[in-house]
Amino acid sequence: IKQIENPPEDAEHDESPPFPLEAVESSDSSGVFFFLVIVCIGIAFVIASCVSSANKVLTEDFNQSAGLGSWRTNGDVTVIADNHEISNTKVISGAVQLKGSESYLFHVLSDKTDFDTLYTGSVWCKAPIGSRCRIFIGSLQEGLSRPISESDNTIPRDGTGRWESMAVTVSIPRETKLALFLYAEGAAESVLYDEVRVTK
Repeated sequence: IKQIENPPEDAEHDESPPFPLEAVESSDSSGVFFFLVIVCIGIAFVIASCVSSANKVLTEDFNQSAGLGSWRTNGDVTVIADNHEISNTKVISGAVQLKGSESYLFHVLSDKTDFDTLYTGSVWCKAPIGSRCRIFIGSLQEGLSRPISESDNTIPRDGTGRWESMAVTVSIPRETKLALFLYAEGAAESVLYDEVRVTK
């Protein structure tokens, strides 16, 4: 009778894992690392979105389908079709047109401004030679009282027949009802505005 040999003692009590512990620890560490990276990216995205939303006071790309919205006007002011933007099937591109030197439009930005807050307004303007565009950020009452005095709150741009960018940055030293104004000056045959941005 052949004697069956007992298995080695080490084999009976071999409790070593099927793969090295170092591999398990490395895998766990990598998973935690990538999880933390994803969480950090998510938090950064949320913060950036909140800051961007808080800084944006006004964004307006005029188009015929939306009309003038909450803008207030004086004189001959309409939204017309224009090729300044690329139109699609849902939105007809356009710009706001001012005719006559007494025409303007304005948008109330805030009923009560913060002390010494910087506001930056930018816009694209197109006017023929002899006409002039003007952007103004300041007190609503001051903007309604024409003509606008030259100051740090306003910037004019003589017409060239081409689209030109304009920007003005102002600091409001007191509480006031803040508004953005866009004017037509000079001969003002047809002054066009589009892509209005105001941030603080």
